[in-house]
Amino acid sequence: MKKIVSTKLCIIASVVCTMLLFFSSCEKHQIVKNVGSTEHTAQVMPDGRKTGVMYYMSSRCGHDASQCPNGCVHSTGGDFHADCQGWGNNCTLNASLYVVPVSAGLYTATTQDSTDLTSDPYFNMPARSLYTGMDDTGLPRWLNIPAQFVLRDSTTRLFTFNGVFFSQQQVYKNQ
Repeated sequence: MKKIVSTKLCIIASVVCTMLLFFSSCEKHQIVKNVGSTEHTAQVMPDGRKTGVMYYMSSRCGHDASQCPNGCVHSTGGDFHADCQGWGNNCTLNASLYVVPVSAGLYTATTQDSTDLTSDPYFNMPARSLYTGMDDTGLPRWLNIPAQFVLRDSTTRLFTFNGVFFSQQQVYKNQ
């Protein structure tokens, strides 16, 4: 009986450690030169809610499987490649995001349609700076989403990105 409990605890510990790896981002926040790309944008969409803002995100992500021959997504089930996910610019990515403040300067962004990004139960979001236009003072505004591996919410079937923040300059290279 002790061996079975011990084995189950090891499996649970392995899954938790793997998930922690996925949710942490190695990319540091540093300002990069504004490349002026129109491939990575987020436009405000009026929706009448009072606690957050709806954006329509248009970006590019993904790379060829040949660029990560051993798999670039690591999980307890093994390494694998996910088309149109992660770093790169092979695929067009469109989604409606509801952005809500969670603490001083940090937000969450939740997709509004379960089919926007992928039909997979996970999404490997690359670090992206999305140009939102000029703010009320005439300065540029960027919506920044750090790289993260997210799982679908089991009830809503939506993805939520954490650590989202705004800046007046592009932070991520969008590569």
